[in-house]
Order: sequence, then structure tokens, then C-alpha cells
Amino acid sequence: MSDGSVQLWKEANPTIALDGISDAPTLAGHALQLKSKERAQIAMNFNAGNYEIAASYIWRIVHRGIVAAP
Repeated sequence: MSDGSVQLWKEANPTIALDGISDAPTLAGHALQLKSKERAQIAMNFNAGNYEIAASYIWRIVHRGIVAAP
């Protein structure tokens, strides 16, 4: 960095885009912050065609995490 450029942030473990996965259980399995019961519920609703229920459930979980963050 002797050229005057500043590197503000570098991710230690780069995020992998899962855009090639369309199988709900496989995709939900990558949500490691969720409990296995939560992942199963999301996958079950998605496979049943209950997309709005699955999305609402995910939104509640995300919102719960945002509100609980310090």
C-alpha cells in the first residue's frame, strides 16, 4: 500500500453465490444461522408452493436478528 491506495475491507471467507441451486432443502441447508427445524419449515413451505409463507417466515427471522443485534 505504498502507492497511497487504501484497502478498507477484505472478506476473509468470500461469500459463495448460490444462484445455480433451485432445490429448496439444499438452499435452506446453507443458512447455517438457522436451526434445522427452521430450515426444514422453509423448505417444506417452498416445496408446497407456499412462497409467501416461506418469505414471511424468513423475513420474521431476519427482523428478529436485526432487532436483537447490539
